[in-house]
Amino acid sequence: MIRTTPFHERTNALNETQLWSHWSGHLAANRYQMSDKFEYFAVRNAAGIFDSSPLHKYRISGADSTTFLAGVLARDIRTCLSGQAQYTCWLDDRGFVVEDGVILHTGRDDYLLTSAEPNLAWFEDRIGRLAVRIEEV
Repeated sequence: MIRTTPFHERTNALNETQLWSHWSGHLAANRYQMSDKFEYFAVRNAAGIFDSSPLHKYRISGADSTTFLAGVLARDIRTCLSGQAQYTCWLDDRGFVVEDGVILHTGRDDYLLTSAEPNLAWFEDRIGRLAVRIEEV
């Protein structure tokens, strides 16, 4: 079932092209204007808004959550203080990028992570004996 985001009414009114794609079960605008150039300069010279509603979101918690994340993320999660966020990517055993996203340190041993594609099983496969809980939110 295709869903719209909370911003759809507004983005639909601004979408001159009416070109839409499917992203994680949501409608997402491919572009808003006929020319990519106008969008480029609008973002470069003013601001842009990105509707992150379709992103996959995970809560990672537990006594070993920081240790777990330090083992799979490219950035040192130990430098991300509570209330802070980091852009990061996660790596496979060979050091290749699996996916990227933003992680928010919400409290002691508690994090929220976003990703464009589903990664829950990938993370769960790497928990091992660590005291970590990962849930889709």
